[in-house]
Amino acid sequence: MKSFLRVASILVVMCFSIAIMPNAQADTFSVDFTSGGSTVAGTLMGSLISPGVYAITGGSVTLTDSYWAGGNGVYSLVPDPSSPNPTNSTTPVNWFTYDDLLTPNAANGEILDGNGLYFYDSTLGLAINIWGNGPGQPYTWELADSNGYRDGGNGAFYITPEPGTLFLFGTGLLGLALMVFRSARSRLPSAISNPAATGRSTSVLAA
Repeated sequence: MKSFLRVASILVVMCFSIAIMPNAQADTFSVDFTSGGSTVAGTLMGSLISPGVYAITGGSVTLTDSYWAGGNGVYSLVPDPSSPNPTNSTTPVNWFTYDDLLTPNAANGEILDGNGLYFYDSTLGLAINIWGNGPGQPYTWELADSNGYRDGGNGAFYITPEPGTLFLFGTGLLGLALMVFRSARSRLPSAISNPAATGRSTSVLAA
């Protein structure tokens, strides 16, 4: 029984270690950008590349544009091949610059830098670039196709970090390990007080 309790204790420690690993921290983000009658919202995935800085490598957003419905659709993130250095877009226009970096907990509140995020809808042949303009300033978005600018403006950009997969896995195992640990603890006293439960025999010496 003591060996079982020791194993349960080790399992608890291992699960806790997994849950607090750097890679277990939030790597999925819900984003919402609103500019006038236009909304860009979706989910992005990335990884921590330096303290407080995430390189976004996947995900998509949905554009709902009340001014120009021709742009409504689902846009996939275009990963920056030069990350963390910025890259110039090539499709459908070449004037967007992006680095796909997020700083969700920046002390100055600047979630996106001046390069920002880049998205593309291959079906529509349209691209979206969203970038920051410095601390305390609104964010800017532009929508363009091969013919040039289609829509854009300034607005508010919101981001909500979500628990990482490894974090959820670790905390789930931790909960299971705690249940096993408590079960072992609850069984240990009864086994000690009742020798028969351990399978050991006792002898009584006659006076």
